[in-house]
Amino acid sequence: MPTTPTFIVSAILAGYAFGGLEPSLQSMAVHTADDASRGSANSTFLCGYDIGYGLGGGVAGSLITAAGYTTMWSVVSLACVVSVLIYFFWARHSDTSFTKILKAHKG
Repeated sequence: MPTTPTFIVSAILAGYAFGGLEPSLQSMAVHTADDASRGSANSTFLCGYDIGYGLGGGVAGSLITAAGYTTMWSVVSLACVVSVLIYFFWARHSDTSFTKILKAHKG
């Protein structure tokens, strides 16, 4: 049952997660670039971030209008799971993968 305290706790957790996640992802994107291309890496990250943020809100709003909140949350959750799977099975093997770079620095 939604109450004022649950909304406040949700807002605090969402703000904390967003405030920590976005700078961490940007740092990872810039860290994988060499010195000469850090500006391009930063720009590419921010452009992708803005496009995803804008499209995500539009798609979510369209899904709510067409099929309701349950469907919207299901589709958005599925997209998150699929993105993790894409990273796990494909992107982490890239030469610029943060996981690969961390392993190279350790060993």
